[in-house]
Amino acid sequence: MRLEYREGAPEPEGYVLKSQIIKGMVIPGAIIFGVFYGISVMGAEIENEDGNDGDALYIPVVGPIIWGYSDQPYDEPGDDTSSRETVGLMLGVSQGIGLTLFIAGLAARSKYWVREDLAGVSVTIAPTALGPRSSGLGVIGSF
Repeated sequence: MRLEYREGAPEPEGYVLKSQIIKGMVIPGAIIFGVFYGISVMGAEIENEDGNDGDALYIPVVGPIIWGYSDQPYDEPGDDTSSRETVGLMLGVSQGIGLTLFIAGLAARSKYWVREDLAGVSVTIAPTALGPRSSGLGVIGSF
């Protein structure tokens, strides 16, 4: 039903070329970005609650780096700010990695051959409500 696509190989008779996103990059990228952006947002809330300016942490990727290297009014001469810089850099780089994986997985699509008679067939298994207090799995398809 499904054949591997090889660049330059002849088109198999009775097959149609299809493509899909690379889920192995999209899903981990979304998770990595979401976790580290969530940490940044929580940090911004804590900073703002303490009367400090944590608004830079709301900006994805570069915001945590800006926050880490910015001077804060509560910093005193001689304070060691390297941990703040490290946290900001770690959050920004981690968000950047996640976002890059996500975008690359959407942009780079994997190609494959599908039998022409099955090209329009789609079957999905999804959670389904069976009543007011019960649920199960349902099969949804199109031909």
